[in-house]
Amino acid sequence: MIRDPKVSIIIPVYNSEKYLPNCIDSLLVQTYKNLEIILINDGSTDGSAAICDNYAKNDHRVFVLHKSNEGSSSARNAGLKFATGDFIGFVDSDDFILDCMYFKLLNHVITNKLDIAFCNFTSASSSFSEIITDETPRVISIDKYLQRMEFHPHGVFNVWNKLIKSDLAKSTEFIHGKIHQDALYMSEILQKSNRIGQVPESLYIYNDLNKSVTRSKFNNKKLEGIEVVIRAHSNLLKISKSERTKNAVKKWYSQWLIGRYALLSRKRGSMKWRNLRSLVKSELEDNYKINNRDLRIELIQYLPSRIFGLVYTGYMKIIRKGKVQSI
Repeated sequence: MIRDPKVSIIIPVYNSEKYLPNCIDSLLVQTYKNLEIILINDGSTDGSAAICDNYAKNDHRVFVLHKSNEGSSSARNAGLKFATGDFIGFVDSDDFILDCMYFKLLNHVITNKLDIAFCNFTSASSSFSEIITDETPRVISIDKYLQRMEFHPHGVFNVWNKLIKSDLAKSTEFIHGKIHQDALYMSEILQKSNRIGQVPESLYIYNDLNKSVTRSKFNNKKLEGIEVVIRAHSNLLKISKSERTKNAVKKWYSQWLIGRYALLSRKRGSMKWRNLRSLVKSELEDNYKINNRDLRIELIQYLPSRIFGLVYTGYMKIIRKGKVQSI
């Protein structure tokens, strides 16, 4: 067993001067001290670069890499190459964590010889009274972990609420220049994992008040992520051992495809939009025409795309008003 293992924490930074100090401060006060905090300044044009350099001057555990802007996937890959820790974690520069997060994750990993440990998370807009602090950490199978996709798909794909063995984290890269890169990266990591554990406490606080690309409305960048999620879905089905797990993965995937098809159907868009809409429709037909009797999938097959988009949009507005529970 490694004595006093080093934890490398990789933080891509791009124009986040408003939130960055709070993020870094939450790392510096961790109760586990043997940290390597890697700040990758991805071509920021605000004061983020200076903030990074200032922290590096004042704490020997902080390192800064300055590079041209290529996106968070490139920044994370640069961090993976630089990292020298025994374990690796990721934090987004507009988020922050509780001071015991890495102590609890590391303790769980070492005690139970895990490949990955993850914790729960909550949003910055939520009340901290919602944070659970009294449940016992547990070890779960990869199959059980994937079954969470039925109700918590985002938590499965997030990299920032996890601690991963270094050799495993470095065994693949984030796909360059694509949104939903986390999904593909984690699907590949899970294919190589044997043991995973949960610390059922909300130790990571993500900033839902900041409107980044992944937390904003549908746009061209999100279009480019469709093919990435298709590949991630294929990976997850390969490692799903039980029918229950396969059904959980399929349920998440069908819901995701339906939402993307509806968004792609709202306007005519470019030829790329039309091609992607056809791709999404084909994925639904190939995977769920027989096995899933969801009415929305039936409507996608028989209604013109623009009509489906209008119907879906109207129905979702009703759901958000609380008049119905599902569609």
